Amino acid sequence: MGVEVRRVLPGPGLIDAVTLVADLRRAQHQLSPFHDEVVSLCADLARRLRRHPEVRRQPALGALAWWIRAAGIERLRRHWDAIAAVDGTVRVPRGVVFHVPPTNVDTMFVYSWLLAALAGNANVVRLSPGAVETTGPLLDTLAATLADHPMVAASTAVVSYGHDDAVSAALSQGDVRVLWGGDGTIAALRSVPLAPHATELAFADRFSFAMLDAGAVLGADDATVSVLVDGFVNDAYWFDQLGCASPRLIVWVGDDETTATAAERFISALRVQVVRRPERVPTSAVVAKLVHAASVAADGHVTAFDWQDNDVTVADLDDLRNTPRDGPGGGLFYRARIDRIDDLVDHVTRRDQTLTTFGFESTDLHRLAQTLGARGIDRIVPVGQALTFANHWDGLDLLHAFSRTRVVEVGP
Repeated sequence: MGVEVRRVLPGPGLIDAVTLVADLRRAQHQLSPFHDEVVSLCADLARRLRRHPEVRRQPALGALAWWIRAAGIERLRRHWDAIAAVDGTVRVPRGVVFHVPPTNVDTMFVYSWLLAALAGNANVVRLSPGAVETTGPLLDTLAATLADHPMVAASTAVVSYGHDDAVSAALSQGDVRVLWGGDGTIAALRSVPLAPHATELAFADRFSFAMLDAGAVLGADDATVSVLVDGFVNDAYWFDQLGCASPRLIVWVGDDETTATAAERFISALRVQVVRRPERVPTSAVVAKLVHAASVAADGHVTAFDWQDNDVTVADLDDLRNTPRDGPGGGLFYRARIDRIDDLVDHVTRRDQTLTTFGFESTDLHRLAQTLGARGIDRIVPVGQALTFANHWDGLDLLHAFSRTRVVEVGP
């Protein structure tokens, strides 16, 4: 007896999960890396998203449209050509990719799906029933776009189900499983077996932070500080500070006096910018911050709280070594100071993902990247680019991971 799963698009309805994987595998044989139909779908989807009335209210849709614009896809194609140009090898798709995206970033499944599709794979994406409800405008746009691209539609399935190991096991009999989400989700799905030949990519819970040069902030003109703070707001508040790349800690580099003055200037400007946003921090996040604040205060690692309003809350740490990495988000920022950039190295853990920066020389940041070695931090980017998705993520080249190498040797 088969295992049925609800197909959301294309063609909503119930389908046997084993049959679905088999159908996708047959459809994949018609594809190749950067197939014209997939590239065309990206352009069509970008155009529809830019025109969608929800773009103004949901900036993440605008960011997705920008990422899949023609210039962005061409950049990915050039990267593909570079990694495929190895003597004696041919870069080919892996086959069928099963994606399990996170629930806190509505658009992540599209990035994951399209990168795998551009590498020539067929794809099945699992959305939770709750995610289907919250991503209605995006799913409607995808359905309309896929209707105009039947070849891509045949190699794509978005399904929805709750926690069901039988369905997950059937969908895991493809060639790659991609787990985006919390540590608990990853642990649960790792108990579901893969096909013997399959590979798995897992993107676990991560922690990200900003590092600002106090002297640079203090010496900047008001226009520069406004741009800096606006970028920081985008980094932190788009997903209620719960994205893996959203900064939760601000590390200041400089002496005590310079840092105190620069931090006051920065936080004052931040409060002004946050108040201008149409969305405010939800009550549930404020309550979670209160509970968390009481907990960290009891631990004795926070020396002071700056809680002038519910949208921007700053907690001063007694020592960078005592940074909590499980904060609730909602505009809660830990703050610490170091004398020089190299002092950061010993405090970085493997869980740390994105470091956003302002005021540092390129040579200093490259030296930091080298000095970190096998420790955490996979991305060092300017403030304002924390949530800008790229094919390099969590230390992996996803175009490379969604493909495999076929060796070709020609005899004498």
